[in-house]
Formats: sequence, structure tokens, C-alpha cells
Amino acid sequence: MADSQAAVLADLGARIARFDRDGHQTEVLDDAAHRAALALYGEVVADRAGGVPVLRVLGRWFLRHYSALPQGVGLPSLRSARLCAGLLRDLDPAALTDDLRAVLSGESDRVTAAHATVVTLLEQFEDTGDHTRVAAAGVLLRSVEAELPADHPLRHGVADAAIQLSSAQLTMHADPADAAALLRAARTALTTLVPDAPGLVDSVNTLAWALLVNYELFGDEAHLREAFTLTERHLRDDRGKLVAHIAVQRAEALRMRFESTNDMADLDLSVALAREAVATAPSGHPIVGALRRVLATCLIRRVEHLDRADDLTEAIELCQVIRPALGPGGPVRAMWSVNESALLNRRARRGGGQTDLDSAVAIAQEALAMSERLDGIRPIALTNLSSALALRYCQHGRREDLAGAIEHIRAAIAATRAGDTRISRLHAQMTMLTAVAAEGGQPGTALDEAIQHGEQALEVLEAGHAQRASALNALAEAHRQRYLAEGDEHDLTTAAALWRTATELPAGNAGSRMTAARSWLEAALRLRDLPGAAEAATAAIRLLPILAERGLDRAGQERRLADVAGLAGQAAALAIHMGNPEHAVELTEQGRTVLWRQAVQTRGDLSVLRAVAPELADRLDGTRRSLTASANDPTSAEHHRRLAARWEELLGQARQLPGFGAFLDTVPFSELRRAAVGGTVVIINVSPARCDALFVRADGVTVVPLPWLRLPDARRRADALAEAGGNPVDLRQTLVSMLRWLWDTTAAPVLAALDTMDGPVRHRVWWCPTGPMALLPLHAAGRYVNSERWRVRRRPTVPDQTVSSYTTGLGALIRSRQRQGRVSRLLAVGVPEREGRAPLPAVVDELTHIAATVPGTRTLLGPDATPAAVLSQLQGHSWVHFACHATQNLQRPGESALHLHGGDLSVLDLAAHDLGAAELAYLSACHTAGGAVALADETVHLAAALQLAGFRHVIATQWPVSDPIAASAAQSLYRQLTASGLRAADAARGLTATSAALRKRYPNEPDSWAPFIHIGP
Repeated sequence: MADSQAAVLADLGARIARFDRDGHQTEVLDDAAHRAALALYGEVVADRAGGVPVLRVLGRWFLRHYSALPQGVGLPSLRSARLCAGLLRDLDPAALTDDLRAVLSGESDRVTAAHATVVTLLEQFEDTGDHTRVAAAGVLLRSVEAELPADHPLRHGVADAAIQLSSAQLTMHADPADAAALLRAARTALTTLVPDAPGLVDSVNTLAWALLVNYELFGDEAHLREAFTLTERHLRDDRGKLVAHIAVQRAEALRMRFESTNDMADLDLSVALAREAVATAPSGHPIVGALRRVLATCLIRRVEHLDRADDLTEAIELCQVIRPALGPGGPVRAMWSVNESALLNRRARRGGGQTDLDSAVAIAQEALAMSERLDGIRPIALTNLSSALALRYCQHGRREDLAGAIEHIRAAIAATRAGDTRISRLHAQMTMLTAVAAEGGQPGTALDEAIQHGEQALEVLEAGHAQRASALNALAEAHRQRYLAEGDEHDLTTAAALWRTATELPAGNAGSRMTAARSWLEAALRLRDLPGAAEAATAAIRLLPILAERGLDRAGQERRLADVAGLAGQAAALAIHMGNPEHAVELTEQGRTVLWRQAVQTRGDLSVLRAVAPELADRLDGTRRSLTASANDPTSAEHHRRLAARWEELLGQARQLPGFGAFLDTVPFSELRRAAVGGTVVIINVSPARCDALFVRADGVTVVPLPWLRLPDARRRADALAEAGGNPVDLRQTLVSMLRWLWDTTAAPVLAALDTMDGPVRHRVWWCPTGPMALLPLHAAGRYVNSERWRVRRRPTVPDQTVSSYTTGLGALIRSRQRQGRVSRLLAVGVPEREGRAPLPAVVDELTHIAATVPGTRTLLGPDATPAAVLSQLQGHSWVHFACHATQNLQRPGESALHLHGGDLSVLDLAAHDLGAAELAYLSACHTAGGAVALADETVHLAAALQLAGFRHVIATQWPVSDPIAASAAQSLYRQLTASGLRAADAARGLTATSAALRKRYPNEPDSWAPFIHIGP
């Protein structure tokens, strides 16, 4: 006996003794010990080489493993114990222990042993992929069936073995006849049992699995519905405890339904169910491995749709647990390797690096090698390897990777039988890869063939299927590539029509629909179909709230919106070109600040609805409270998505009521014009095609073309400002050049047009810039020269000709005007020292001066200025002043924060609060209204968060400002406001005067006098 075998037997014997003595189930449910027993058992069954000591220990081990498991789930262990007992009796009947003798009592030894051998051979096939084991099992099972009387108690076990055999044959040959045989065998096995029989739940589980196998292959909805009915009925036992192996099938059914409907609730429920099953199943439960694989598969699907980093991390961590428990080869390991490769592929796509990508390719190649004679798995392995190679081509441009990707997807199509519903994805992938090859000038398959594949994919998919959008995109791209190659406009017209269909597909994935909309827009422009392009752009704008759906975590929302940056500007430019400036204004409003508008919608006034449908209004109110509470809690992501779905459902019910069709919906221009009270809202729209200023006034819209403004120049200037922010010298030089450029390209034509309309007065202006212009200091633009002639002429600067404010959007400005301010009470918050930050010695004097200037000021200074203390005081103060450090997070702007004592107040923390009608927030801190270039249109910064929280007026900074300058500006402003009776409505004019005083003191230092901006009415 080998030393390793002896060590295994010694460990098993010791565990058996402790279990018999103490009754601790963990001794015989240990994963590692049971895997070692199974490995040794496999050698015994295969070679009949086990001696008496080996068979006796193994038989007793499996018997105790069976007894420790819940009733009905340990039958494989019981079969193994019987086989060991039978072999032991053949060698030495006297060596049988009483418990093993009892296992054999009343059984037909030969039939029992033969049946157990069949089961073991099939289990070994699962671990090794050795097709000879399946053939041997088939021969042996037929002999057992021939000898077994109809009323023999082993009849049900033989039926189970027949199911396993059909499954193995289906894996090997992918023959639809095997799938049908599998389903028939599963139904037969269930009919052999009476109600409440010990094996009933196992048979229900098997039938549900067979139904799902057939549904996935043939797409018959009746099979899926039957599986749902079965698993619903048997999901929990009489005590309400989850039945683990039924949970596996239920989770799989939910996942499969999601893939056809795109309903995230199904996918979330499948993940939750698999998690519960893994958590409640004993560690040695034979189904634990399958549960973990199902959970990981569901997480993979959710990663594909939500791209959550925590889901990806959890799934990859599961890989590390699953892989060691798998056999050396065979269908189980092959299928799991496919999934593991997909996970690494996803992490590589998110920036995981070359190692992840190469590992994904290597594991995919291993899976393909293991599926050499497994026709049921081989097409999946080929497809997965194709995807990994395609990604590596996209990231590194290796021509052989693309050629390999095309070769493998073609092989996958050839290996997939007709009628298999998964063929549609293969055709679509082939079409897309061919289009990629054509775009890169790569040799591949002919585009005609690619189009044929794409058409075949659509033939398989039903009209409402969620995967149809991806298939439409692929076929459209192939037509576009053929147009580029051959110049036939019919191809491009066909592509545009396909993209339009994909855009309008309600069940389609949001990302696929947005890809379609933008491609439709590009195609229409190339076809010179301006009405079609305008329609496509409008459709894309309407998809933005769906793309950044509430159910996503904030990082996912920001990432998706960053991918479509500039879309609002492009859509508005088209509307302007089509002579519809009012629609252009609507598009800029709908296409920007998507995240803030979601929050505003959730906080919308329900009083009108309550008068008509009070119960519905109460349900909406309760849901929005829960939705707000769960928004920034990463541990409640699934609960948050359910609440988001519930909100949309209730909102839909409200909009079905007479007169409520636009309830809490986007606002038309007829209402948006109300933002321009007492002045002009100037929207600076930038796009690749044209740049314009849109003057929004109570009487309509005026378009002022800006021919010298270019989008690439604006991007470069925004990048330069961000890069120079940390260096005072660089910042000053950057600003001197930038302010002149802003005047020449933007401000000068805007103010000239305003002078023409209103005369050379001091204009009241609200700047509403789009794209990268949202990060630039339009309020300070000008040619700052010391010359006598400007004493008698109108100075060429914005500060000398306007009282300037900013607004994040027309709706935000309207809401600020509508709020009723409270009695002014000022909360002054100061943090002169914070660990890890430079001291701010002027903060103490700043707050002392403010307290002396504004009667009744409540001061929180130093250790008193904690986040909790500040939030508790905000509700009772309509004014707040922050003097502290702040940072702008360019990668995740929602995490930009004020640094208080002992913690931070982030953008998301502040935006989560609804302070009602607060008046003025002054942010005497660095970079509190800067934003991030990638999300410029979303204006995700501290100033915008405070306005959303309820402050009508916000004063903030666009770049870092020195401690003394910040203190001086604050003192000057409060003197201005006190002189006018402490009215927040005078904040814009007070800040204009304050900035003018600073400019007089620091004429050549725009970094000192120009960082301060006012947001509000």
C-alpha cells in the first residue's frame, strides 16, 4: 500500500472513530477528506484493486457521510457504501462489519453492485471526460435493466442511472434525441415514486434540470414554465428550510429567463437564492460545488450587465474555491474553465492588465482541449476562446488573435446543431468579428457570409428577445463595413434601419441600444439624412436615463455616462442646424445632469397626485424614502435595484391617470423658459460639427453662432486647467491665456449680441455651458490690459459687463426660484487643522470675523466640526459657511469631499439630504465647483450637491485658492450682504463686487480673484 493511500485511510479511520464517539458531523462532512475518499474509491472501482482494509474503511466512511447529510441528498454516498460492502464480501465475508452487512441486507448483490458500478463510471466521466466509461456504463446498465423485476426496490435507482447516462451522452454527442431521452427518463423516474417517498425531491430536481437543458437547447417556453412550477413547489421543505439542490435549478431558471427578458429582478433573485443555498448547505454536501458554480455563473451574468466591481471580485474569489475541488478534466471542469476564462476576460476589459488577458486565453484553450470529444461543450469552449482572442486583438492589435477568433467562432457554428437557440449568438459574434476584420483591413471571411450569419441569427431570435439588440447591431455593422468596402449606399441605409430597430427594442440591453442609437446617428449623417440624424440623436438622449438606470451603483452610472460624453451637445447642434432651437434647449436639458435629475425626480412634489390618488402617492413616498436611504450603501445593491424597479412601476401607474401623463417627467421648453427671469440664460453648446450660444429668455430662444470656438480646443483648455491646478505658477499662466481665449471665442460674441438686444447695460447672465466648457471660467473671460482707452470705452471683460452666475440646468434654476427661503441663520464650520493636510491658519480669523458680522452665527470649529455634527445642524440653519480643505476626485467625482474633523462629507453624502428651502451655502475651500473632464456634463461637484440638497444659492471655487485669499473673499462678501440686509438674493451681486475688489488688489493674478463663482437665481 502506498504511503499516500495509507495516510488517507488513517485520516478517514480517525474521523470515523471521532464521529462515532462524539457525533460531530463536521468530521465526515469535511470537503478535503471526502475528496480524498472519492479519489481512492475511483481507483478501487476502476481496477478492482482494493484490499480488505481499503474497502472496509471506504465503505464505513461513505455510510457515515450518507447518514450525516440531509435526507434524500446522500444517495451517491449510500451507493458507494453498498458497492464497497459488496466487493468486501466477495473478498472476505468475515471482514464485513455489522453496519456494512446491514447495507447489503435484502439486496440482490450482483444487481446492486452492477448499479453502483454504473453510477461510479458515470461520475468518473464527469471528472475525466473519458468516453469509454460512458460506453461501459451503458452496457452494464442495459444488463441490469434486463435482470431487474418491475417491482424491485432498486428500480428507481436504475431510472436515476439512466438519466445520468442520457446526460453523459448528451454532453458527448449534443444529439437532440439524447435531450429528449433525458427528459423522458426524468419524467419516468418521477412517476415511479409515491408522494413523500425519500427520493422524491431528487427526482423533482432531476426533472427540473432536464427541462432547463431542453429549454436552453430548443427555447420552448413551456419547458421553462414547467421548471418554474416544479421548483416553486419544492423549493423549501415542510419547515421552510431551503432545499439546496432545488435552489440550484431555481437559480438557473431565473438566470435563463433573465437572458431572454433582461429583467434584472430575475438575475438579482437568482444570485440571492444561490447565495442562500451556499450559506445553508453543509460543507460536505455533494451539491455545494454545483451551488458555487451556479452562483458564480449568475454573478458573471450580472457583471456583464451591471459591471459591478464587487460582483466581479466575488466571482473570481469563488474561482479560487471551485477550481481545486474539480476533477482533472471532463465536462464539469471544462465548463467551469469556460466561466473562469470569461471572468478574467471581463477583469481585463476593466483594466486588469495583460496577465488577466493572457490567463483568460490560456484557460480558454485548456477548456477547449478538455472538450475534444464533448460535442455538448465544445461550441461553448470555442466561442469563449474566440471572445478572449478578440479582446486581446482589440487591446493589443495582434493580427493572429483576430484570425484565431474568427477561426474558432466559425468552428463553433459548425459544431452547433441546427435548432439550438444558442446559434444566434454565434452567428452574431461571427458577423461582428468579420466586421472588425474588415475595418482593420484584416483578411477574414467574406462580408457577404457575415451578413448571412447575421440574418440567420435574427431568424432564430423572437421579436422581443433581449439578445436581439446585439444581433441587430452585429448585422448592421457588417452592412456598414460592406458599404465602406463597396460603396453601395443601400448597405448603409439597411444598417441605419437595423440600428433604428435595435434602438427601439424595449427588452434590449441598455448598452446595446445606446450603441445602436449612436451608430444610427453616424449612418444618417453619412447619408446626409439630417431629419433621420436628428431623430437618432433624440432617441439616444432619451436612452440616457435607461443607460444610467437607478438600479446601478453610482460608479457604474458614472462610467456609462462617461462613455457617451458629448452626446447632448451633438444632439443639440443637430436641432439648431434643423432650425429648431427650442428643441435644442430641451435636448441639452435632457442630455446633461442625468444623475441629478434622477434625484430631483425622486424628490418631486407629490401633493397634486395625493389629491387624486392618495394611496399611490403614499406608496411612492415610502418607496422614495427607502430608495434614498439605500442609494449609497454598497451592501444593499440588490435591495436598491428592487426599490428602483418598484419606483418606476409606481411612477408608471401614476402616469396612466388622466392628466398625469408627464408626471415627474422631462420638462418641455414652454416651461423651461421660466428659468430666464430678470436676465438671460446663456447655454454654450459645443459639438464636433458646430458651437453656439443659446440665449434662453422669457420670449424664446436666440441662437448666436460661435465660429471660432472648437470642441478639441475646449478639451485641451479643460485638461490644462486640471493639470495646472496643483501648481500656482502654472495655474496663473494657464489662466492668463485661457481668459483671453474664452473672450475671443465665446464671451465677446455673446456680449455683443446681448448689447444689440438690450443695449450696453450691465447684463444679468446665467452661464450654462456644456461639455468641457462647463469646467472653464466663463465668468472671468476677458482681455485684461492696462490702457487709458478702456476708461472711456466698454471694457472687454465679462466681469465689467455682467453680473454672472452659473446654473447646472434650466430645471435647477427654476427649482431654486420656486423655493421659499427660511429665516436666515448661519452655521459656520471651520477645520483649521486636519491630519494629513496642510494647516489653514486663517480659518479661525475667518470664522471669527463672520460671527462678528452676521448676528446669531452658530460656529463649529476644529474638533466640533465633525460630519455628524454638521449634518445635524444643517436642518436648523438656512445659511452655511464651510472653511476647510476639500478635494475633487477626478476618477470618481461622487467621492469628492469636504474634509471635516474625523471624517469627510462627500458629494453623495450631501446630495442624499433634502434640506427643503435652504438659502445660501458658501464653500470657502479649494476646488468645490470643478468637476471632472470625463463627466463635465454631469456637474458632479460639491456645489451642485449642496444645491440639490436644497440651497438656493451656492458660492464655490473652480480651482485651488490660498488660505488668506479665501478668508479675505469671505469677509468681503459677508460685509456686502450685511449692508443689504443679509439677503441671499444679493449673493451674485455681492460676489461680483468682492471679485472686483480682489482683482483691483491682484490685477495680474487671475488665480487669486477669479476662482469664486455663484450658482443660483
